[in-house]
Amino acid sequence: MMGSLIAIAFASCVQPSPKACFDFSKTENVKVGDTITLVNCSTYFTDVAWILPLNGTTTAVSPRIKINNSGNYAVTLTVGEDNFAKQNSLTKSIMVLP
Repeated sequence: MMGSLIAIAFASCVQPSPKACFDFSKTENVKVGDTITLVNCSTYFTDVAWILPLNGTTTAVSPRIKINNSGNYAVTLTVGEDNFAKQNSLTKSIMVLP
């Protein structure tokens, strides 16, 4: 057959966007002075930034924290790539008992 056209499709290799995910190593009966690991389960990231209770920050992948006052505290994880050009954040709360 003359004049046949062959089409070739090229698949684009697009990196998925970062997705923030974390859990607390302990969620029940957390008491003042307990050490908690923030278990990072994020995907597709190279950059990490945490905002911790009482204005703390860290860039550790899965940091350990100790809270010395009772109350309800927010923890925010931001993961990204290309120096946070693409990023995703997640905030969770933890209750610390006296």
